[in-house]
Amino acid sequence: MKAENTSIEPGMKYGWLTCANGEFELSFDDSKPATITVYSAEPHPNSEIIMIGDWGRVLYAPVELNR
Repeated sequence: MKAENTSIEPGMKYGWLTCANGEFELSFDDSKPATITVYSAEPHPNSEIIMIGDWGRVLYAPVELNR
């Protein structure tokens, strides 16, 4: 997460992913080992997503690249 004790929590469930040979693949349920559940991040409406798996959870947030 971005900071300790953050108030960002999972929102709407978008779906599931699995990781096979280092690549993400769509999954249609959470019955496979190492399935990652993808949620929107609430209360922030700026396209952040939370991915939760057996290993823990991570927040992915869009960033603006200066090119």
